[in-house]
Amino acid sequence: STSKRSQDARRWSGQVAFPGGKQQSGETDLETAMRECAEETGLDLGSSAFTLLGQLPSRMATPTLSIAPFVFLQLDNPGPEEGRQQTRGEGPDRPRLQLDNSEVAAAWW
Repeated sequence: STSKRSQDARRWSGQVAFPGGKQQSGETDLETAMRECAEETGLDLGSSAFTLLGQLPSRMATPTLSIAPFVFLQLDNPGPEEGRQQTRGEGPDRPRLQLDNSEVAAAWW
């Protein structure tokens, strides 16, 4: 999913981006990517609904900022909960995004 950063975000406010953030001590690049995606969008890339296809080449965006992109394929659709109305960007083939409003203003799936 892509998202628009919150206007209140400390860095890159209002910019369109993929989920991401700072690596915690002891985490691998993959663990960081999966945790940040879950925190910002609510998608659990470790669930059986997704499979890791691979990693694109890492690159330095700034002298202190490394980007490590991973690509996942959605295998199964958890679907919207029973009796809940769908929201924009959600449909029979798209799970519901649960945005962290302090970091993400909007997301597209």
